[in-house]
Amino acid sequence: LIGYAPSAFLVALMVLLAIAIARPQLPDVGEKEVIQTRDIVIATDISGSMSAEIQDPAQRKLAEGEEKKPGEEEVKITAEKAIEQFVAARSEGCIGLMLFDDEVYYSWPLSTDHKVIQLKNSGVRKYNGGGTNFDGDGVKGKMGPLQAAINHFKELGQAKTKILVMVTDGEASISEERFAELMEQLNGLNIKIYTIGVGDSWAKGNTSTSSLRMITEASGGLAIAAGDAEQMREGFRMINSLEKSTVEKETTVNHRDIYFYF
Repeated sequence: LIGYAPSAFLVALMVLLAIAIARPQLPDVGEKEVIQTRDIVIATDISGSMSAEIQDPAQRKLAEGEEKKPGEEEVKITAEKAIEQFVAARSEGCIGLMLFDDEVYYSWPLSTDHKVIQLKNSGVRKYNGGGTNFDGDGVKGKMGPLQAAINHFKELGQAKTKILVMVTDGEASISEERFAELMEQLNGLNIKIYTIGVGDSWAKGNTSTSSLRMITEASGGLAIAAGDAEQMREGFRMINSLEKSTVEKETTVNHRDIYFYF
């Protein structure tokens, strides 16, 4: 038996050496969560027609001749309050803010710093502009919020899904030619529009609001009529629930060397 040992060891050496040179590996499968966020631009209408007060059921309406008690607010719609709650409900993703009337004013670019968005949003009520312009491309005339948002998403948007949320009374139309141009750009960048329509004209479906409603729904978004402040807040909650960031499982396969065992 001792005489056979050297031969046995030699055979074992050659077999193990051959296996080691082949560099055998074992698969090591792992999973991680990947959050798919959305880039969101909020565009708030500051045209003159948006200055009308709309009842807020959450606030007590004063009777005729009754004096307002200390700390009691007047009955009016507060777009900035609804936007504040909307931004606070989103823990991730980039949000940008712009104001518009017959032209666009960039308040803050797409940013993950939601506190800055809240700060800029809190000063919206001090602005009050003129008319409303959705048609403008910025080349032939003043730029509208639709084109401004598209340009901003082109410049800074990184998420696969891009959302434009507009708060407006929609007192302006969009020509057929511009409608087609805008839809081509929206589809190319995967931009969805959500419009919260404020006031009687929107709720009653007047012709001045129909083109905005059509482009909103054609983009895959939703048109929401807000007759009072609670409906506006509910509209933002609905958008938030429909456009939550999705969590996907990503499986990765790595290979671990085991040749050194041989």
